[in-house]
Amino acid sequence: MSEESDNLTPKQNRAVLALIERGNIERAAEDVKICARTLHRWLKQPAFRAAYTDAGQRAFEDGLVQVQRLTTLAAITVAQVLLDKGTSTGAKLRAAHLVLQHAQPTAELELRMKMRPKDGFGVLMVAGPVTTEQWVELYGGIEQYQQTLGKQGADSDTQKAKPQTKENDGVS
Repeated sequence: MSEESDNLTPKQNRAVLALIERGNIERAAEDVKICARTLHRWLKQPAFRAAYTDAGQRAFEDGLVQVQRLTTLAAITVAQVLLDKGTSTGAKLRAAHLVLQHAQPTAELELRMKMRPKDGFGVLMVAGPVTTEQWVELYGGIEQYQQTLGKQGADSDTQKAKPQTKENDGVS
């Protein structure tokens, strides 16, 4: 429990949890066997409000962790569908559409996270769609972005020449 909840009565702590679980003052009050007016009054108290806010933040963060875990499983499942020779063409097309539909928003979120202040605090610095300049600034161009994703790009005959950098001096 948090420091805020240490200042609450056991019934108030149960009310905080009921509010998080039920998402409704009347139902939460019913679960804790108190009057809804009492719960409204508690919500005006700084210690109760702080404990409720903290519990809500922790519940949200726990949900994000679960989504992240499931995202990995979902990506593996989609990859299995795409790679399975026994999968119908229609299922493969739906899986491919799913990947393409979510690729740009995922990459944009990755970009926004990398542009956060180093201390991890503060507001994300990018609002709206990511510009080409932001992509180039972060990845140095499409070739570097593909390398970041672990892609090899096209075969050597059709692959574009790498831009000259200090590291490669233009030599491939």
